[in-house]
Amino acid sequence: MTNDDYQVGGALPLEARNYVVRAADQELFQGLRGMRFCYVLNSRQMGKSSLLVRTMKHLQDQGFVCVEMEMRDICSYQITQEEFYGTMVSHLVSGLELDLDEGEWWYRYEYLSPFDRFSKFVDEEVLARVAGKIVIFIDEIDSILNLDFKDDLFGFIRTCYNKRAIQPKYQRLTFALLGVATPSDLIADNQRTPFNIDSLAIELQGFTREEAKPLVRGLEGKVRYPDAVLQAILNWTGGQPFLTQKVCRLVCQTVGEERHIDNLTKPALLRGNYSQSLVDQVVRSHILNNWLSQDNPEHLRTIRDRVLSGYQDSQRVLTLYHRILKRKKVPADENNLQQQLRLSGLVVKWGGQLQVANRIYASVFDRHWVNQQLQPIPSPSLSIPWWRVIAATVGVTVLVMGMRSLGVWQSWEFQTFDWFGRSRQPEEPDQRLLLVQITRQDIANLGNEYPLHDRTMRQLLQTLDQYQPQLIGLDIYRDRPEGKGQAELIEYLKTRDRVIPICTHPNQNDPEGISPPPEIPRQRLGFSDVITDSDSIVRRHLLAMNPPQPSNCSAYYAFSSQIALRYLQNQGFSVDFPTAKQWKIGRIRFKILNQNPGFYTASQVKGHQILLNYRRSEEIAPTVTLTQVLNHQVNPVLIQDKIILIGVTDPSVKDYFKTPENQDIRGLHLHAHKISQLISAVADQRPLLQFPPWWIETIWIGTWALSAGLINWRISSLIYRGIASGMVLISIGGVSFIIFITLHFYLPLTPSIFAHLITNLFLWKHQPI
Repeated sequence: MTNDDYQVGGALPLEARNYVVRAADQELFQGLRGMRFCYVLNSRQMGKSSLLVRTMKHLQDQGFVCVEMEMRDICSYQITQEEFYGTMVSHLVSGLELDLDEGEWWYRYEYLSPFDRFSKFVDEEVLARVAGKIVIFIDEIDSILNLDFKDDLFGFIRTCYNKRAIQPKYQRLTFALLGVATPSDLIADNQRTPFNIDSLAIELQGFTREEAKPLVRGLEGKVRYPDAVLQAILNWTGGQPFLTQKVCRLVCQTVGEERHIDNLTKPALLRGNYSQSLVDQVVRSHILNNWLSQDNPEHLRTIRDRVLSGYQDSQRVLTLYHRILKRKKVPADENNLQQQLRLSGLVVKWGGQLQVANRIYASVFDRHWVNQQLQPIPSPSLSIPWWRVIAATVGVTVLVMGMRSLGVWQSWEFQTFDWFGRSRQPEEPDQRLLLVQITRQDIANLGNEYPLHDRTMRQLLQTLDQYQPQLIGLDIYRDRPEGKGQAELIEYLKTRDRVIPICTHPNQNDPEGISPPPEIPRQRLGFSDVITDSDSIVRRHLLAMNPPQPSNCSAYYAFSSQIALRYLQNQGFSVDFPTAKQWKIGRIRFKILNQNPGFYTASQVKGHQILLNYRRSEEIAPTVTLTQVLNHQVNPVLIQDKIILIGVTDPSVKDYFKTPENQDIRGLHLHAHKISQLISAVADQRPLLQFPPWWIETIWIGTWALSAGLINWRISSLIYRGIASGMVLISIGGVSFIIFITLHFYLPLTPSIFAHLITNLFLWKHQPI
């Protein structure tokens, strides 16, 4: 075996001793022998031509009639349908050695379309004149990709297989396609494609060590340890046929006779394993160094040109290849992008993964090369100037924050806030409180005495007072006499500091407000005013406000605040007001909403307000009835040192309020929630619901606007852009919810979503064409 026996490029002759038999040889032979439609679609220089030559010879030895048609010789850029099918007929005549004047036959049927004439020729001439089984090999099938009428040829092949059921002569005809393309490249119409009939895809793999044994003969007598040298060659080439033949030839040419090795390669060989060092030196000096100038016959440049064949697809192919270089392997899913990269030859499928085909490719087309190619490729995703992304982000953020300050997003934010609140864990009732309810049955027991007479009210207070509660909150108006005993009730109230009555500031329903009981000092009064949102739900806790003038109610503190502050002071907690917009009780600071209104407008947060953190329990506190108290049927433990709240729960008395829990609760229970919130925050460190500072909200909204800008800047595909935006929107909701549940801050969700969507829309509308 001489150096010239290693053929680099082109089909190996039949007598070549260095032809490497692979699994594909047997698969193709057996498939065609069984008259199946076979196709070998693979990257260039993988040995398809040699495979075709060998398979044809083996089939002919079995009595088959074979003809080869090379599409590269038939097709040209502007070939007409008439010329294409006429040339196909000419190839069949010569290849099958038919005794026929194809020109005369062709024009005899010129009234038919070129395709119909070709079909007629195969049916009436080929199958009629040729006995035995016929195999038509169509090589370089990718050459027809630019033909407008290419689908007709594949439709014809499918028709031939369909006719087998009714015309037995078609059972003697089959086809084999070879080329560099994917089935979807060739034809996408499932109704006409032959690739979904009884077809057989033949996949050409690189040489395995066992298959490559015939190549050892060319190394014998020229190198030491030829088997080890061949293994070292395969370590570089991965068995790629063209490269393996080329490196074998280069090794033989480089070393010459064995005596010449010592002089030429001794320094390199002394540094390590003889076989590997020899091959390493040959590959680096004759292939890798200045590879562009040494790539003869052309191979690496062919791969480069195929990868860089088109701007947008090239960027995606290069990006995929870069992932494979970094991760070494990427799961194969047979999508068009992966198939395109595999057809270049750069990567192969192995064990369900994509990996670089060999060390030579990985060395030439390395990360540095990929980064160089990616830089100059214009891409729609990079065509948006960075300043436009920044400008859109800032502009949209300002716009959304401005709309938020006007309450544009308020109704959506109400719903989000309520849903977040309903997702918290349940809590136990507050045992520091006792609710004394005046029910419909209580009123009936008193002979339908309603409103309660002053004498009954005094009796109730005196009964509770004997058990020494901390405070008694009277959520019942006493602005005028009711029945008998007003003087005694007023005298009693004047001398009982622990009793806190209520009054109401002027409002739309009562322009003058509701007065407190006579002669009660302002320091013991609490107003019962409640603030509802536009959907009639109570989400805010009004702590204090300056009484409007004129007003029958002089209370500065809310009923809940007055009771909670007194209770906490009795427990030893200090009360301070560091600023006009901040309360400090013990170590807890209550930030007033008018400092940062969140999803409220500035005009909605007058007075001292905080977000109302409802206690998530079925009952806010233990409950007893008026009758039980008057009959001394209440366990004294429930009263002693507790906060007692007295209120009416008779359904006929309209005193209902809506909560974020989708419930209607009585005013008595609403006051209990407010009192419990203040006491629990200070004594139990129960979290307060808060809005973060305005600058954090701005950064938060700006971040999601910027995310849309980055997506449009970096991603060109509308599908991938939509997927990325969908993931961002899910992240906004998820992060907002987690922060609310864990840190108890409400971050603006709806404005952030709209900031992302508006930025997306703005940049998409202004994409350069």
